[in-house]
Amino acid sequence: LAKDGTVLAYDREAATLAIHYRYLERPADESWLHREARRRLTRKERRDPLRIEGECLHVEESLALMHERLANLCGLTDEEYHDRLQAVQRRVERIADSVHSRRETECQTAPAAANTFWGKLLAWLDEEDTHQAAAKISVAEQFEYHPVFVGLTLDAVAKIEGFPERYPGARIVTWRQRVY
Repeated sequence: LAKDGTVLAYDREAATLAIHYRYLERPADESWLHREARRRLTRKERRDPLRIEGECLHVEESLALMHERLANLCGLTDEEYHDRLQAVQRRVERIADSVHSRRETECQTAPAAANTFWGKLLAWLDEEDTHQAAAKISVAEQFEYHPVFVGLTLDAVAKIEGFPERYPGARIVTWRQRVY
């Protein structure tokens, strides 16, 4: 507030569409896709590899349909909507690549072990760490919801929250914007 009581700035809350990273990632992570497909099948159906592959295709089709519906609710074209999803994915991939390269560098620059029992043990453990460093690294951002669109209408919020089975991996969060 100014001295005379005039409002200079205030926070406005806006409904924001946030999507879980695994639901926006393209192409979908293979292990996540297979887990999602297996989750939808009965125990007996999980034994059939063809049934699992068919369900994987069904999961991908339902994701594409969900993203099409979300783009419409946001008032965005498919291209604009997918550009936003790709921006999130590129940012998360950059983070994962940075962590992976830093981990590889740390494993390679470890000091050489002495010729003692403890030195050999440490060298062996470092060798195990080096093998683990080559494995794909998961970062926290791959398990979080990411804001995709700020300023949803109340109608869009009602549709998304009213039919959660149609929008898996999507949630509405409150985003505060400073207005001057």
